[in-house]
Amino acid sequence: MLYFLLEQGYNLDNAINKINEVSLYSGRLEDAAEEMFDEIYLHEIPEHLHSYIDYKAFTRDCEYSSDFVEFEFDSETYTCTNASAV
Repeated sequence: MLYFLLEQGYNLDNAINKINEVSLYSGRLEDAAEEMFDEIYLHEIPEHLHSYIDYKAFTRDCEYSSDFVEFEFDSETYTCTNASAV
């Protein structure tokens, strides 16, 4: 979390103060977006329509809006899932 904040341009003091505001997903942005979509919206969509869900478009929107930011740290991939709010 600290690494992400420092990479986003925060100085050390500000990053330490914001560290608890960061939500991280251990994995790729695409996987984080799909999991979040399923947790928030899938239950509202009738099952017979699930095959029409465009996860790639949802992922693209999350990335373009800077809500989700993928980064590498110590050879692992992480996704900040609330980047625009931090």
